[in-house]
Amino acid sequence: MAFADTARIAVILWAIAALHRRGAYSTAHPCSTSTATGGKSVSDEASTPLPPSLRRWVNTRSAAAHIGIHPEVLRRWARQPSKHTWLPKPIRVGKEFRWDIDALETALADLDDRSQEDDDEAR
Repeated sequence: MAFADTARIAVILWAIAALHRRGAYSTAHPCSTSTATGGKSVSDEASTPLPPSLRRWVNTRSAAAHIGIHPEVLRRWARQPSKHTWLPKPIRVGKEFRWDIDALETALADLDDRSQEDDDEAR
């Protein structure tokens, strides 16, 4: 699979995730009714559990604003992966990086937990 195809798939998944967050995307077709169920929608008959939360991919500016740093700092951290091993690796879509906000939050929480443990051990 070429890089362009992978990037295209990532953009499509990102768009579907955005639609899911807004509640505008449903996998059931609106006309999917069954005569065996008395005209009830198939999705009403057997409620299927929702898929696990989809990843939220955002650009560098939004990711940096979300964690409270300047976008250039986040770019610098991404350019130095050996120095910032805790940082999740972004994907590249066109000329921009896309960051998984959930992975970024988890990495920051783990980093904060580790620093608190180190402080407790130093005392």
